[in-house]
Amino acid sequence: MFTTSTAGAETIVEHSAEARFQLDLHVPDAALAAFLPDGWKPNVAAQGPAKDANLRVVFIDRITINGPDGKPAGKGANSLVYLAAPVKDPSGANVQLIIGGLTADPNDAPGPFGNYLPATTHSVQRSTTSAATGPTLDSQDWIFQAATGEHLELRIRFRTGHRQ
Repeated sequence: MFTTSTAGAETIVEHSAEARFQLDLHVPDAALAAFLPDGWKPNVAAQGPAKDANLRVVFIDRITINGPDGKPAGKGANSLVYLAAPVKDPSGANVQLIIGGLTADPNDAPGPFGNYLPATTHSVQRSTTSAATGPTLDSQDWIFQAATGEHLELRIRFRTGHRQ
C-alpha cells in the first residue's frame, strides 16, 4: 500500500525590505470597543514592554517591494501606517485586528484588510547619528493625512540601546 502526500506551500506574491516603528498605546476602552466586531474582546498584555497597551500604531517604510520574479512590484516602494488592536476572536484565538490605515500609494488602498485610505499627504524621514563615543541617536518623522481628514503624525527622537 502506497500513500502520497503533497507539501503545502504558499504562493509568493511579493517580498520587501522594510523599516518599521511600532508605538504601543492605551486608549479608552469604550473608544476601542466601537471598532471591535461582536464577540471580539481586547487582549491586553499584563506584563512586558506592551503592558496595558490595547492599540498599536505601526509605521512601515517599505523601502523595496518586489514581485515573485524579483522585479519591482507596483511603484517599487511605499510608506504606510495602520492601527492594530491585540484581541481575542470569538473562538478565543489571539489575533490582531487591523482597524484602519493610511497608505502613500493610492493603488494600495483599500489594502489587504479592506480599510486603508490613500494618504494625500505623506512624508517619512529617518536618521541615525552615531559617534565614536556617546550614544547612538535616532530620529523619525512620519506624516500621513487622507483627503477625508484622517491624520497620523509621529515625531520622535530616541537613544538606541545596546542589545545583549
